[in-house]
Parts: sequence; structure tokens; C-alpha cells
Amino acid sequence: MLADAAYQKAGKTPVSWNFTTMPSDEWKNGVGQALLQYAQGTGSWDKVRTAFVDNWATEYKLAHAGS
Repeated sequence: MLADAAYQKAGKTPVSWNFTTMPSDEWKNGVGQALLQYAQGTGSWDKVRTAFVDNWATEYKLAHAGS
């Protein structure tokens, strides 16, 4: 709980892993891997952002190709 308070004091907001829609298991696994590396100190937040935002856009394009 102390860690939660410190994060909130630093202006960070917790986000639950509760998405009603995900583009694919591949997308979910990529975001999960990027988050794990970030949490372990071996990855950057930019890689998490890229895995989430850019890969979501890629999945969207694939799902709507030829529409």
C-alpha cells in the first residue's frame, strides 16, 4: 500500500487490466511483454506506449483492410 501511495503522490494513476475489447492475443501478449520488461527495469515506457498504441493501430488496419 505504501508503494501505491508513493505512485499516486508522484502523479501516477493505476489502470486495471480490464479491457472489454482487444484486437488480438498477439497484441495483448506484446503489451504484456513490454509491461513486464518495464516493471523489471529492462524496458522503457516508450516501448510500452509503442506496444499499446502503434500495435493497436496496426491491428486495426489489418482488421479493416479491404473494407
